[in-house]
Amino acid sequence: MTDDQAASFARARAATGVLFFNNDDHIMLVDPTYKDYFEVPGGELEHGELL
Repeated sequence: MTDDQAASFARARAATGVLFFNNDDHIMLVDPTYKDYFEVPGGELEHGELL
């Protein structure tokens, strides 16, 4: 693979995770059906997607 070919695959990734607390200082977690564990809410933008 040439440097030009490799550069065409390089892309910046925008992602975020958010911590939500209630009045009792509990943290909101999500339970994705496709994972075996809880995680904080978040996500990422796909290439070309606008905010």
